Amino acid sequence: GTTAAVALVDRAGRRCLVGNIGDSEIILGSRGDAGPNVKVLTEVHHLKRSPAEVERVTAAGGRIWRGRLGHPKISPQVLSLSVSRAIGDLFFKEDKYTDGVQSGLTAEAYIATVDICAEDAKEEFLVIGCDGLWDTVKY
Repeated sequence: GTTAAVALVDRAGRRCLVGNIGDSEIILGSRGDAGPNVKVLTEVHHLKRSPAEVERVTAAGGRIWRGRLGHPKISPQVLSLSVSRAIGDLFFKEDKYTDGVQSGLTAEAYIATVDICAEDAKEEFLVIGCDGLWDTVKY
């Protein structure tokens, strides 16, 4: 499977459209005397870090095992995912692999619009990163 994060900056409209699936995230920030000031623009679709995603997966009929998304038919000790939203991972989505049982995995993206470029704006940077970055550095 794959995760993704996308940002479209519309300077004329003074806004930024962001979207993400999985553990790829986007932050908007500025540097100050006390260090960086950041705003997370996307959602986290990692079950250990998002109670809302745990609730969504459970409501969809998915099963969670040790903070991971368990396959609906195969033992989660053998087959599980750390994210609850991903592109691909058909083994968790297609009926021929799940016998029609829902896993809770979806490719539905989180999408938001954020106002930027205001006259008093302090934003200096936009960072798009995946778990390889966010697992090793703090915002």
